[in-house]
Amino acid sequence: MLDNFEQLVAEGTAVLSDLLAATDSLTLLVTSREPLNIRPERRFVLAGLSFPAEGEAAQPEVHGAVRLFEQVGQRVQPRFAVGVENEAAVGRIGRLVQGIPLAIELAAH
Repeated sequence: MLDNFEQLVAEGTAVLSDLLAATDSLTLLVTSREPLNIRPERRFVLAGLSFPAEGEAAQPEVHGAVRLFEQVGQRVQPRFAVGVENEAAVGRIGRLVQGIPLAIELAAH
């Protein structure tokens, strides 16, 4: 498993191609924001969690990003809830990070 491979695509794909050509039993799992363009590459595009549009209410029951932010916030502060006083900020965070779960968790801490 190779994670965050987009930093190495230019230099690393030749090495991966050589490894794959050397054996029939090797399987690689590579995460990257950029396609590797090697054979046999299968791409799975992962989308972020849903988040509210600008001006839309940040409701945990509607948007996965808001729900995750609230859940992580409650681990840090048990009485935390997304409500009128913070929903604009939580919605903006969801939009800024495009619903990426790790970024939401980091922001909620």
